[in-house]
Amino acid sequence: MTIVGDALSSLTQGGGERWKWEENLHPASFRGVPFAVTGGESQFGRRQAVHEYPMRDRVWVEDLGRGTRRITLHGFIVQGSRIYSAGDVLTQRDSLVAACETKGTGTLVHPTLGELTVSIPDGGLKLREGVNQGRSFSFTLTCLEGGLKAFALTTGSPADSSSDQSWFSTVTTAAASVIAEVKGEILSVKHAATTIQNTLTFWSNFVASTAKEATTLASSLNSTLGNLRFGRDCNGFAGGSISGLTGKMATAAAPVDYPALVADKNTQIVRAGTEIAASVAALSAMRDISTVPDAVQSLMITLTKAVPSTKDQLALFEAMMSDSAFDGTYYNDTTSQQVYAALTAYLKIMSAAMFARVAVSVVLTGTLAAQDLFNRGIAALDTASLLASDHDHDDLWNNIEVLREIFTQNMLAQGLDATRVAWSFAFPLPALTMANRIWQDAGRADALVVSAGPVHPAFMPLTMEITDGTG
Repeated sequence: MTIVGDALSSLTQGGGERWKWEENLHPASFRGVPFAVTGGESQFGRRQAVHEYPMRDRVWVEDLGRGTRRITLHGFIVQGSRIYSAGDVLTQRDSLVAACETKGTGTLVHPTLGELTVSIPDGGLKLREGVNQGRSFSFTLTCLEGGLKAFALTTGSPADSSSDQSWFSTVTTAAASVIAEVKGEILSVKHAATTIQNTLTFWSNFVASTAKEATTLASSLNSTLGNLRFGRDCNGFAGGSISGLTGKMATAAAPVDYPALVADKNTQIVRAGTEIAASVAALSAMRDISTVPDAVQSLMITLTKAVPSTKDQLALFEAMMSDSAFDGTYYNDTTSQQVYAALTAYLKIMSAAMFARVAVSVVLTGTLAAQDLFNRGIAALDTASLLASDHDHDDLWNNIEVLREIFTQNMLAQGLDATRVAWSFAFPLPALTMANRIWQDAGRADALVVSAGPVHPAFMPLTMEITDGTG
């Protein structure tokens, strides 16, 4: 056969192909309900806004982003199928209808596109039945690919709720992932239990010693007293506060009994130390991976309640992710190595998720502080994403990405994306003078001091970035 003949034979008959098309098809299903597929269509493209103008022969086409992906599948369900296993055909039909009528997005396994997150529009499932079809139903399923609710954050409260929900989803998925991974790698129960206990003991003792520095009276008062009366180093609300990022002032609603406040904080510090010690002791005794996630979550929630300052909480959770929080012991056997790697990744991911949860509730003091907090949060979540990816936890990776998106949107909603104007001065000015020059209002000097953090309010920086929230 000639070279041309060989090429035609290869194209028409598939001769010499190593890649087999039929071997790379995915079993089709929606929300876990299997079915057979005979064909389908998909629509792709970009959204456009066509602008027409008088006396112009050509239009201007404005790009509005990627268009909605519409996927249509033609398939059937049948009793006694050789393609998939399922019950009687009426039960299959009812299950498919219920899956399409369930609220929210669902997972569609497309034969060639793989897993997709889709929604079913009104009339998206069309079933056909008849005498000539016997014990089968044919159908057409139309789906719309969905995404994140990325532009719904208008105030702080919904963001906090979304962040809590995303955090809960992340930690529950992380718990299931680490339990499955560790149990799947256990070849020696004794070695695994010893590795788990050694790792948790070192990590929890590190947490306890680090938290001790954050549960002091000074730290507690700094997180309670407001900067309007007690200085820029305080980030609480008692006595009134002002934001260096937005310039918004929150005055004290009622007189504060400061001696009683100090006594109450002293009592809280003693109680916090006891609670942290109890949580650490419980975690250090763990040898069964099934009980570890609940104990870790309990310890982290205890830390958020015991450590009064959100600034100290963030520093603590960052430290809990660092390599110094783990003993770094080298294990000779494979089981111990894999258990140690899985448990270390889980603890770091949990610390990153808690960092993001706490960060969205921080009172932003200025543009630089807000940008720094945002960068730290993104770095922590990126580390968690890489760990989830390295350990093949796809569901956990997806949850972390959702948490990252919510964290980003919340930070932007608090004023991080506000328009900034740079003011430059020839020589250092007092905060009162600078506020008067910028706004003709010397009363806004406190916002400048909180935002810039100068050594002394009489000597402000030569350059200041003012957001539209403060203007």
